[in-house]
Amino acid sequence: VNAAITARVAILEMNRSQADLISQSDAQKIRQAAVGAIRASSMLEEAVQHLTETFVDNPSVLELTRLIAEIKPAKMEVIKAARNNDDAHALQIADGMQDSMARVEELSSNLVEEEQHALAEVMANQDKHARTTIALLGVFVGVGLLIGIIVSFVAAHLMTKPLGILDKSMAALATGDLTIRLEDTG
Repeated sequence: VNAAITARVAILEMNRSQADLISQSDAQKIRQAAVGAIRASSMLEEAVQHLTETFVDNPSVLELTRLIAEIKPAKMEVIKAARNNDDAHALQIADGMQDSMARVEELSSNLVEEEQHALAEVMANQDKHARTTIALLGVFVGVGLLIGIIVSFVAAHLMTKPLGILDKSMAALATGDLTIRLEDTG
C-alpha cells in the first residue's frame, strides 16, 4: 500500500510543481520552481520503479511505467519552456500530456484502491485466524479445567474412602465390637 500511495503522492506533486513552474514570472522563482519540478519528476520515477519492484508483472504498474516513460520528454520540455518564460508553449505541451497524465492518475488511484482492498482482506483474514485461535485456547482451557475438577474429585474420593472406613471402624470399636478387622492398605 505504501508503494502505491507514494507513487500517487509523487504524481500529484509532479502536477503541482509543473503548474507552479508555469505560473512563475520572476527569474529566481522560475529557477526554484524548475528545480522543484525536476525533483518531483525524479521522485515520481523512483516511486514507479519501486512499484515495478513491488508489483512484478502487474498490468497496471506496467502500463503506468510505460506512460511515465512516454511523458518524461514532454515534462522536460515543459520545464525548458517555462524556464525560458515561454508559458504559452509550456501550457501547450502540458495540455498535450493531459490525457496521459489523467490515465496515470487513474492507474495510480486504482492501484491504491486495490492495495487498500487487499490489505483489508488480509486484515479480515488475520482477524478470523485470531478469533479461531482464541476460541481454541478457550476450549483447551475449559477442557483442562474440567479434567482438573474430575482429577480433584477422584483424588478426594481416594483419600477420604480409607478415612471413612477408619471412622466406621472406630465407631464400632467405641460401641464395644472387638471383631472389627481393618485391611492393611499402606
